[in-house]
Amino acid sequence: MYKHRHGHANVRWADDISLAAFCSQVRFARKTKRINRLNLTDAKIAALDSIGFDWFDIEIPLVAIGYAGIERSL
Repeated sequence: MYKHRHGHANVRWADDISLAAFCSQVRFARKTKRINRLNLTDAKIAALDSIGFDWFDIEIPLVAIGYAGIERSL
């Protein structure tokens, strides 16, 4: 489990890109309150809260905000 190995539930993109992408989808599903394949119920939100899930992703990949390839130009 990520939290057990890292001591927190804020998955960094550099640590596990698949899990970080999933966490991003979960955050988006909660923010938009859309019914989607995640079926993010109040019970699932409570379960994520209980493990310290970070609902505010401070590490947004540059690609997600339209700066793909910026590292090459720096």
